[in-house]
Parts: sequence; C-alpha cells; structure tokens
Amino acid sequence: MIFVWERRLTATPTEADRAWARELGDACATVGVDVRGQLISHRDGVCWFAADDYL
Repeated sequence: MIFVWERRLTATPTEADRAWARELGDACATVGVDVRGQLISHRDGVCWFAADDYL
C-alpha cells in the first residue's frame, strides 16, 4: 500500500502529520497490510515521507 498525503502548501511534515503517519502505519501492520510508502503531495510536487520522519 502507498499513501499520498495532500498538502496545499509545503512538504514539511508537522507533528500532527507524524502522529497520523505513525497511527496509520501501526493500524496497517496490525491487519497485515504492508505500507510501501507514504508521500506528501504539495504545491511544488511530491516528496517521500520517510519512516524516520514518523517512527
């Protein structure tokens, strides 16, 4: 599974983003869904939301 987070402004993750990403990753792991990546789609393009950013 790949998740894309939509951000209207910059790609900089907030603490709230980190919390959501952590919860989403944990929930997926609980039911056996492999999260291949989480990305942030922003006004200038798309960037990788690295696991180090939210673990």
